[in-house]
Amino acid sequence: MSGFVGDLSSKQQANLDQFRERVKDVITSKHDDHELLRWLRARSWDLNKAEKMFRDHLDWEKANDIENILQWEVPEVLSKYFPGGYHGVDNDGYPIWFRVAEYVFQVMYPKLSKKFGKTIDELVIVLDCQGLDTRFLWKPVIDLCISLLKQLEANYPETVRAIYVINTPTLFNVAYNLLKPFLSEHTKTKIKVCGKDPQDWLKTLQTNIALDQIPAFWGGTATGANGDVTCGIINKGDVPESFYRLKALKEAADMSKFTQLNVRKGSSAQLEFEVTKPNSMLTWNYWTEGKDIGFGIFKKTGDERQKAADMEEVMESKRVNSHMIPENGSFKCEDPGTYVVRFDNTYSWVNAKDVSYQIEVLDPTADLETVSTSL
Repeated sequence: MSGFVGDLSSKQQANLDQFRERVKDVITSKHDDHELLRWLRARSWDLNKAEKMFRDHLDWEKANDIENILQWEVPEVLSKYFPGGYHGVDNDGYPIWFRVAEYVFQVMYPKLSKKFGKTIDELVIVLDCQGLDTRFLWKPVIDLCISLLKQLEANYPETVRAIYVINTPTLFNVAYNLLKPFLSEHTKTKIKVCGKDPQDWLKTLQTNIALDQIPAFWGGTATGANGDVTCGIINKGDVPESFYRLKALKEAADMSKFTQLNVRKGSSAQLEFEVTKPNSMLTWNYWTEGKDIGFGIFKKTGDERQKAADMEEVMESKRVNSHMIPENGSFKCEDPGTYVVRFDNTYSWVNAKDVSYQIEVLDPTADLETVSTSL
């Protein structure tokens, strides 16, 4: 039995009845059988685990005033430039969402449930990885994604109907394997990785989504205001530098994970990293205080310590305004060997440079076997 309302075994029904009795001191009218079953399915029908998860969620809701979140004033930078949004429904009436927000739970679900005459409590996510590059591997971005995944898995279990990942570059394998440990096994089975060929992934989307519910930008027939082919989901432009918050980023960073380095005037600093597996990713995040600095990557050609001129330059050294915006990125190390990150201050005969950096090598784990093609 599926474990949904109308499709419960006698044991599942008994578990539901027991669960409702256990949490009767905290449930309200919104906690119907559809809602309570989510927590039981999320914890494989273990009553003790489901109860703990549910009570922890209610504490989280109260601490974050989720009941009144729709009154929250969205920051201007998000309202103007966040690239995502809701558009359309799948063949069964479930909303297709390009980001996750409380709006879908408090407004969209009730609206669609009334429209289609049945409980709508799951959503379909289409994740377009077009343009996914090494900036995604910036440690604060990964940490933010992990934090969001933890919150979603803990507080909104069993709300994802399907996840379609399209336009996936090679880098997706690295990114996915960083986030995969924080997804439940059941959620992983709902993920469909569709690759880069538009004909292939559009065909896959059509197995569950009508063309008139897919924006024309992704091969469907839907358009928005003034013929907008993305239906308002993207095309919002780059975030102006006036919204950048360098100080806030520094304050939010876990400085215990950063190393401090002083590069003397007229000098440079070389940091060596051993890469043992082909196609590993060398990632970095750093900033400087007050002045810019040169940054480049080299590969050693011998065992002894070498000057920059004696090594193979694999990423051109350039001066970077890392005193204005934290610099982040990654480099694909196609071959094993010793790679050298070089902070260059040889051009400055007046100022030493203070650098805070976090650099690491990520294995190119490309195992996607847990990503099921079955939805």
